[in-house]
Amino acid sequence: MVLDELVKQGSSGSASSTNKKLSPPTKVDHTTLTISARMILDIMLEYLGIPKAIYQRRIYSQNTISVTMLFYTSTHSAGASPSQMIITGVRSANEEIAEDSAAVEALDTWNALQVLL
Repeated sequence: MVLDELVKQGSSGSASSTNKKLSPPTKVDHTTLTISARMILDIMLEYLGIPKAIYQRRIYSQNTISVTMLFYTSTHSAGASPSQMIITGVRSANEEIAEDSAAVEALDTWNALQVLL
């Protein structure tokens, strides 16, 4: 839309304005976007129509936490309940690391299951 307006302005102006070249903005932003493994897993499960994973946290006396997650591997199984996986992540002082480690393990397990099928 903005480009259309610039082209219109350039074509309706004087001869000198039509000789000017339009150039895109030259400012480059080197922002790094970090996407957690949990977000990737949640997106994948949603795309496949599988319910979101359930995360359970266990806090230890040394101010560390481990995360265990339960997730379904399919939407249905011929006449039976959908298969479930239980994955435990690493024990960490950082909840995000503990959660992401469980999600990474779940993604790795999911990939291994797909290769076998």
